[in-house]
Amino acid sequence: MVAWNWSFPTASVGMLRLSDILRRLKQMLKHWNLTVFGDIFASLKQEEESMAAAEPYFDADPTIANLTDLNRRANGCSRGTETPGWLTLWFRRNAPGLLLP
Repeated sequence: MVAWNWSFPTASVGMLRLSDILRRLKQMLKHWNLTVFGDIFASLKQEEESMAAAEPYFDADPTIANLTDLNRRANGCSRGTETPGWLTLWFRRNAPGLLLP
């Protein structure tokens, strides 16, 4: 995608050409990010609402089943803050000096 963007012809020259290429690349990467990962803020908000809805059930009836359901929903909320495994492996292979959280 990046190579195609750099090789795509533009009518401008010099710094204006660079600006056009970077603008087009930014649009392509935004579209790719939305396609691959989706709207992460909406999904995180939905998971937080799901967890908030499960808390009263556990408070009213603290059984193992309700605790398991609450923990499952809590793990879904924290999922958005972790570095995905494939990304961690990519960074370890391509940028070994980089420290990851």
